[in-house]
Amino acid sequence: MMKKKLFFEILAGIFFVACTAELDTFGTSDYHTMNEIHFEEEDGNPSVYAAEHKIVVTTMSVPDSLETWDSLTISEIDISHMASLRLVESKFKEFPMDSLALDSLAEEVSYSEKKLKVGSKIRIPQSGIVYVVILSESGKPSIWQIEFQIPQKEENSSSSFADETSSSSTKTNVSSSSLNANSSSSGNGSSSSAIAIASSSSKARSSSSMQFDSNVTLELEFENALEYQVSDSTIQVVFPEGTDLSTVVLTSTMIAETSTISPDPFAVSDWSEPLEFTVTAEDGSVLIWTVKTAVANALPKILSVSIGSANVPGEIDEESGRIFFPMDYTKDLDLRSLTVNTLALSTGAEASEISEGDAYNFATPKSVTVTNLDGIFKTYTLVAGYQYPNSDFNSWISDAFGNKNDVKYWDNGNNSALTSTKTLTVSAESGTVVKMESKDARILGIGRFASGNMFIGYFNPKEVGTLDLTKYDDGNELIDFGRPFYGRPQYVEFDVKYQGTGDSCDLYVLLENRTAKNNEGKNQYRLSSDVNTLVASAWYRAKNVESTDDPDVVSITDAARSGYKTIRLKLQYGKPDAASPIYNSSVFSKSLKNSAGIDNHLVETDSPDDFDVTHIRVVMASSAQGNVYKGTVGAILYCDEMRLIYE
Repeated sequence: MMKKKLFFEILAGIFFVACTAELDTFGTSDYHTMNEIHFEEEDGNPSVYAAEHKIVVTTMSVPDSLETWDSLTISEIDISHMASLRLVESKFKEFPMDSLALDSLAEEVSYSEKKLKVGSKIRIPQSGIVYVVILSESGKPSIWQIEFQIPQKEENSSSSFADETSSSSTKTNVSSSSLNANSSSSGNGSSSSAIAIASSSSKARSSSSMQFDSNVTLELEFENALEYQVSDSTIQVVFPEGTDLSTVVLTSTMIAETSTISPDPFAVSDWSEPLEFTVTAEDGSVLIWTVKTAVANALPKILSVSIGSANVPGEIDEESGRIFFPMDYTKDLDLRSLTVNTLALSTGAEASEISEGDAYNFATPKSVTVTNLDGIFKTYTLVAGYQYPNSDFNSWISDAFGNKNDVKYWDNGNNSALTSTKTLTVSAESGTVVKMESKDARILGIGRFASGNMFIGYFNPKEVGTLDLTKYDDGNELIDFGRPFYGRPQYVEFDVKYQGTGDSCDLYVLLENRTAKNNEGKNQYRLSSDVNTLVASAWYRAKNVESTDDPDVVSITDAARSGYKTIRLKLQYGKPDAASPIYNSSVFSKSLKNSAGIDNHLVETDSPDDFDVTHIRVVMASSAQGNVYKGTVGAILYCDEMRLIYE
């Protein structure tokens, strides 16, 4: 026993000596990590971009007593234990993004001896950017950039629409582009200087792509005209088959009030031959217009055309001159570069702006003019598009937990290991309809109200633990919204049924342009420099599916499925209508309620034609405020199908 006891005492002594030696050698910590920092004057939580060593802080509105925030007070610091936070004092040319360069810069800069702590005030320079160093106990530095975004005073009351789901009610002035385009909110409007060919015929068409000085434009209207086409400074008027062009009647003409026209169009008795008219503005600028007439059966035609690797044939509508290519969706199919495989024209016709073997952008309407040997022409509009996959909700698959309540390319915000949460979003009507039900999730062990939902995106890609999910005060910050998409539809239709019991449902589509190219542009990998621009939106929020109050509503009719309604919404290109429910959402809020949340925010633009569509975001929810855990238990939204409509 004595020998054994002595052995253990010796062993304990060796262990103690070893530990003492280790403490002597490694007694100071090298940890120097930044988790969070908060300020008394912040609005919402700062956004932390750990890979960039950058934190973005949005402040509250500047009080009337100040021109701007000259300093902010630290209210909380979360860094590695035993590390200290200090202000950088030296200047440098640029702040790198590469981790090795950041480490090198941290070793080079000088920093204050005074430690920053709760209650310390940081002076804000004119640039709004401050640099700090996190110094480990052992003296190892890590440099970080803190960017303060301060709302301008004059913008504090720019909107009367409060953001109910965001802690920020002040809109900052963020410009995603310096370019200006003449376009309406739908993306199809003409500018004040565009040619307008007036006609009482519903079939008549005018051009909004021709740009001339408004003082030298010419508007004409003929009796019985089918359509008007414009190419360069030529106006072609098309009449029905059998029309004697020498007897057509001009009913009205219009030029700018300060302009003159020669000769007088009403002095013309025979329009069968091309005629020239000179429009002269008050400032002396001149434009010579050629007016020619044609009968419909003499127009040159595109007989057939196909595009893309799948050789998709165009669906030709001769009456409207529209050719649509119905493509099959894949995330890699970029409509902005599709090759023309075949192109067949009527005898003697030639096409401008298009030829076989060349690639073109078919994501936006492409104008193609076909001209015959007599100079008669017809203009077509070509556009490609696709339906987002599984938008009929007829193909349900098993999720990672073995529950068959998922639709491929879609997701829902109830996917967790808790099987009971699956009941919030399930299939219905023999697996052909999405059923989304709002429930009191406390009885399911979640701890909060939960809305049924289905969306395009990824739920909880950062794999936040089940017990930590309720720490997110905005459930949208657990979701990476949107997936790659390049189409520019003009309308969207939802076939739905809603039993709201006093609640309101949400149905909306957002088309986005994202500058991030890596990782499919997913927001979970978003850098502080990445910009997501709202290109178009359509939003429906109502207590029943018969309400036409929202400005994007075009029509509400009976759907093919009994008991369902078809809601058609117009996609508004550019800034949404001021009355859109989007302004009562967190879509434009840069402030996160949880600093570890996913930043899905968008910025607005007045120039939607300057941006390609790269992503689509669709959300359907039984409770419109479900992301902040508000709503009515028992509200049920059913969706049979979603359709995108191109024009």
